[in-house]
Amino acid sequence: MTNIARLRCNPPLASPLELKRLLVETLSERRYAFFITADLHGPRTFDPIRDRLREWRNRVNRYYGGRRAVSPHRRARRMDGLVFFERGALRNSPHVHLVLDAPKLAEPTDFPLTAAAIWSSQYPAPTQIIRPYRAVTSGGKMQVDRIRDSPDDTARVLHYVLKETERPHPDAEPFVHIEDI
Repeated sequence: MTNIARLRCNPPLASPLELKRLLVETLSERRYAFFITADLHGPRTFDPIRDRLREWRNRVNRYYGGRRAVSPHRRARRMDGLVFFERGALRNSPHVHLVLDAPKLAEPTDFPLTAAAIWSSQYPAPTQIIRPYRAVTSGGKMQVDRIRDSPDDTARVLHYVLKETERPHPDAEPFVHIEDI
């Protein structure tokens, strides 16, 4: 039985800490380029964040891949990664962490600025781009950080984003693929 298959069993075959260790071990096999934290300021459920995140994902993919970026045969050109849902300890505010690779045509130096500008109108659009749409939110925040290309840094980020597996909550899965939101 693969590590991922063990995660879906009912009853679970692993304790929460063992589950986290298995996830970090399995997900660390792939290197991701960016670690993103995004929130909306206000909602107490994950539904509004999920809706805005879906909208953001589509806008970023269209910005870099054109209007046909959402076509099934262009999937390899789109963003690829995972979304982790978390309830903040402060005021129980839900937010998300993303561990992902930028769309294939995105420059690594351009992507963080463009991603944040498409997420929230608080962030100015970089001078080399034209804001392609209205921002997805007016008051949300997004922080985009680069993940160093090392197994230790990838594991460090995954340990952080998987902390919710230690204390799961009923209204959100611990993580989903970015295409599945």
